[in-house]
Amino acid sequence: MFKEIFSDVIIGIVFGIISYLVVLIRKQISDFLNKKIENENIKNGLETANNIVEQAVLCVTQTYVDELKGKDIFDSKAQNVALQKAKDSAYAMFNDDISKIIHSTYGDFDEWLNTKIEEIIQKNK
Repeated sequence: MFKEIFSDVIIGIVFGIISYLVVLIRKQISDFLNKKIENENIKNGLETANNIVEQAVLCVTQTYVDELKGKDIFDSKAQNVALQKAKDSAYAMFNDDISKIIHSTYGDFDEWLNTKIEEIIQKNK
């Protein structure tokens, strides 16, 4: 009788430990997958943001900058206007999700946008 009770207790403990481990493993897998999805969303959001800024810069270059350069009147005032046009164009294409991703990743959205515009201008020179 003692062996049966002892055996039942041991089986109960083993099943309890196994149940706990299954729950723990499921939680770890779920956390890993959620983090991976979050990272993938951030990556996709940043790629979209970069593409938006590049499109905005290229559009302003084609519609404004090239014309002024052709007339040799692209001065510092015109550069500031071009920068603002590129920013306005990019802002118009951003959605809240992308803005949140940039803010959470880089902090100051406007500083990121200015830096990204300058980076693309330098890359396209």
